[in-house]
Amino acid sequence: MNWKHLLAFLALSAAALQAAYGAEEPASGPPAQMTEAERAARVAELIEAVAEAEDPSSAAAAYTRANAMDRSSVKLHETYMARMLKFGLPQIAAYPARELVRIDRDHSRALSVIGYIHGTQRELAEAFDATIQAVRNMQDNPSVLGNAGQLAAWYKNERNRPKVSPAIQQWLEQALPELAKKKEFAQAYERMADGYKQQAELKDKYEQKLRTTEIAMLALRQQLAKAEGEHRTVASKIDSHNWTIDGLKVQQEHFWRLCLTDTDNYDHNNRVRYEDVTEQIRREELIVDRLRAEAQNIRSAAAAIMAEMKVREKETSALRNEMEKAMKRIYESFRWDPPAVDGVVTPAVERFVYTQLPKASQPSDDPEVRAAQKVKVAQNYAANNIPKKALEILTEIVTTYGSTKAAEEAKSLLTTMTAGK
Repeated sequence: MNWKHLLAFLALSAAALQAAYGAEEPASGPPAQMTEAERAARVAELIEAVAEAEDPSSAAAAYTRANAMDRSSVKLHETYMARMLKFGLPQIAAYPARELVRIDRDHSRALSVIGYIHGTQRELAEAFDATIQAVRNMQDNPSVLGNAGQLAAWYKNERNRPKVSPAIQQWLEQALPELAKKKEFAQAYERMADGYKQQAELKDKYEQKLRTTEIAMLALRQQLAKAEGEHRTVASKIDSHNWTIDGLKVQQEHFWRLCLTDTDNYDHNNRVRYEDVTEQIRREELIVDRLRAEAQNIRSAAAAIMAEMKVREKETSALRNEMEKAMKRIYESFRWDPPAVDGVVTPAVERFVYTQLPKASQPSDDPEVRAAQKVKVAQNYAANNIPKKALEILTEIVTTYGSTKAAEEAKSLLTTMTAGK
C-alpha cells in the first residue's frame, strides 16, 4: 500500500472510529469488560454489519470496532475485504488482505488483492509473486486470471529477467499448459506478448536510426577536428608573418631616421634600403590579409559544422526520448482489474466520499428512545445465546425507564425468558 492508499485507509478508519466510539456503547460495557462469549457474539454482529453495509463509511465503522475486539478474525477480514472490493475500493481492501496473509500466507484472495495493488504501482516482481501464488487456487476468477496472464508474459518476455520466487516460477512453468486453456489468462498473455514483440521491433527500428545519426555525428566531429587543425595552422602562419613584419618595421624606422637626420653624409643607399623594407612589409601584410581571410572561411565552415552538430544532437536526444517513451508504453498496456467477488469485477474508483453515520446512532436524551435502543441490544444478546446479559439489560430498562412503552416490552420479554425457569 503506497502512502496515498495508506492515507485513504487512515482517513476512513479515523472517521469510522469516531463514528463507532462516539456512539453509546450498549449496556454490555466496553470491550475489555466482555466475556469471550459476549465478545464473539459482538464481533459476529459487527461482521454482519460489515457484510450488509450500504456504503464504505458504515463498513469501516463496523470493521474498525470489530478489529479492535478481535484482530485475528479471518471471517472479519475476509468480509471487509470483499465488501471494499464490491465498493470499488481495492486500495482499502489491501489492509485486511495483508492482515489475512499475516494470519495465513497462502490466502488466495488476499494475495490476489496484494498482487493487484503491487501491479498498479508497477512493482511487477512483487505483483508476480503474489498473483501467481493466488491463481493456483483461483482459476475461476476472471480478473485474477487476466492479471496472472499478463504477468506471465512479462516474466517470459522482459529482456532483463526479473528476480522472482523460484518456487512460484517453477509452478508457473508446470501450470502454463493448463492456464493457457483459460480464456482470460490466454488473452492477457497474448496481448502482452504481442506488446513485447512490438517493443522489440520498435527498439530495433530506433537503434538503427540512432546508429545512422551517430555515424553522421562522427563524420561531423571529424570535419570539425580537421577544421580546427587547419585553423591552428593558419593562425600559426599569421603569427609568423606578423613577427616578420614587426622586425621589418624596426629596420624601416632605422633607415627612415638616417634619411632625415644624416643630411651631411646623405647616403642614397639608405633611401633605397628604406623603400625596399617598406615593400617587404607591404608584401607580408598582404600575405597576412589572405591568411586572415582563409582563417575566417575556416571559422565559418566550423560554425556551420557546429550548427549542424547541434541540430543532430537535438535529433538524437529527441530520438532517444521517443525511444524511451515507446519502450515504456509496454507498461502502460498493463490492465489491472481488482479481484472479482461472486464472479463480478468492480472497477476501482479514484476516491470515496465519507458518509457521516445517522444521528440515531448517537446517544439520545429521550428516555423512550434510550429504552428502545437498550431493548434491541438485549434482543441481540438473547439471539446470540447470552441470556444472562439480556436479562440484566431488560431488568435495567424496567427499573430505570419504567414509565416508557419500551419498559412494557422489556417486562414482556422478561416474562417470556423466565417462564421456563
